[in-house]
Amino acid sequence: MVTPTALAIPRREVRVIVAAFRRDLARPWSMARLSRQANLSTSQLTRAFNSAYGVSPMRLLARLRVEGLAELLQTTNWTVQECAAAVGWHDADHAAKMMKHIYGITPSEFRKAARSSPW
Repeated sequence: MVTPTALAIPRREVRVIVAAFRRDLARPWSMARLSRQANLSTSQLTRAFNSAYGVSPMRLLARLRVEGLAELLQTTNWTVQECAAAVGWHDADHAAKMMKHIYGITPSEFRKAARSSPW
């Protein structure tokens, strides 16, 4: 789960963007759109995210998308492609690479492990 670093309370603008990400992971987000929404320059927004989360807005979005992908893989019978599209990635290979990078496991491996878990 993505959380702020070291008990920092993120700026209001950062909280608004993170809430927007969570509401609509599949939206084609861009730094220009995020900057306009936060009424900050892209540099200011990136610094605010780095201060609060230790990563850029787009890196945080990727983490949130991987979390969403993982949830869909556990709770649906959708294909990896369908799950990836639902969180904003229209290329299942890219989604698999991102999950492997962030979780250390591919979507197929994740689903298999999740389904074999007694929990």
